[in-house]
Amino acid sequence: MNTPRRKPFVGGREARDAERVGAMPIRSTSFVSMLVRANAVRRHGLPVVDYFLWNDDFEYSTRLLRDADGVFVPSSVVLHKTAKFGSTDADPGPRFYWEVRNKVWMLRASRSLRPAEKLLYGGSSLLRWARTVASSSDRSALRDAAVKGWHDGWRTAPRPNAEALGDQPATAALVADLERR
Repeated sequence: MNTPRRKPFVGGREARDAERVGAMPIRSTSFVSMLVRANAVRRHGLPVVDYFLWNDDFEYSTRLLRDADGVFVPSSVVLHKTAKFGSTDADPGPRFYWEVRNKVWMLRASRSLRPAEKLLYGGSSLLRWARTVASSSDRSALRDAAVKGWHDGWRTAPRPNAEALGDQPATAALVADLERR
């Protein structure tokens, strides 16, 4: 769970540099144990609030790593307590809405992935969604969530963080200031 996958299309230098230090090149990662340089946050901004719950870490890490190297260090171990240990294709129930909506947002509007990567990750997502629905104990709930998520993913977009946090003036001002830097 939360283990990054090897970066597709990785170059020889990047692969050798990562292997030399016992690491693996990655294109995305989970927020669980993610370390990010402060200058990368200043350059790329904060995670998009409206992605919260599903694909927030995928969108953010791919945005940070679009033109940068990232590594997974298998010798770094983190205890991540969850109610149920599982994979990303475990039966999510109605929460599947956010997986579909947010992935459509990302593939449609985010600049975190290049066009070829959007095809790769989009195809992979469609296959995983089909497996998730097929193995669900409540397929109708997942189908309903997927249809609504697909619809909303094409007809809406994530709000700017300052707008999403607008009812919390101090937080919104801090986010706006960080994103201007």
